[in-house]
Parts: sequence; structure tokens; C-alpha cells
Amino acid sequence: MKTDDQVEKIEETHKSFSALTLEHITRLGITKSEFCRRTLLSEKTYERIAYGHLADRPKSETVMQVCVGLALSVDESEALFNAAGYHLGGCRLHEAYRALLANGPYTVYGCSSALRSLGLPPLARYLETC
Repeated sequence: MKTDDQVEKIEETHKSFSALTLEHITRLGITKSEFCRRTLLSEKTYERIAYGHLADRPKSETVMQVCVGLALSVDESEALFNAAGYHLGGCRLHEAYRALLANGPYTVYGCSSALRSLGLPPLARYLETC
């Protein structure tokens, strides 16, 4: 027989990225403007998440920005990556994401700086010019 935690994890893996993100936003009581400030994502992206109109597979950097901005645990982040169709590991970039999540909390700016120092792309593309 499965424990409640195991059942919860199974149910969580079947939720969409948008639905799971909204659950975290609601649990944390974060407003749209606070979400955008913390994640450096646009209001348009927030609205796409809120209304379930975000692409089935958002970019991995978008998922990471949500994880960092909402200060999610490694387990919560892994569930969000899985919901978006990614495995948090297996490539250099995702291994770096996992390490940052495990050693955080960071801001999106801090993660971008650490990623750049490793020769990896920053999270928010417009930060490349900063």
C-alpha cells in the first residue's frame, strides 16, 4: 500500500506545469507583480500560466526562473521540471540548475551570474547584455 506522500507525488507528476506553478503561487500568497519581480518573467507569461495558455513545454530557463523566484525546494523544483517535460539532470546545464537549487536560496540575478561563471547561459536572456 502506498503512503500519502507517495500518492501525492504520483498525483503531482500528472499535473501540468501551469497548474503546479499556480498551486505554489497560491500557497505562498504571491501577487502577479511579486511573481514577476521575483522571477523576472513578464506579466504576459504570468497570465499565460494563470490561464493555462503557456506552451506545454516551456523553456527550461523559464522553469528555473519560477523555481528560484518562488524559492522552491529541490523536490518541488524537480516536480515542476518533470511537469514541464524535463529531467533535472543528465546535462551540464540541468546539473548546474540542480546544484544552484540545492545550495540556494538565490535570486535569478545570482543564478545567472553563477551560470555565466560556468560558461552556461543566464536565466533571463536580457541579462546577457548587463
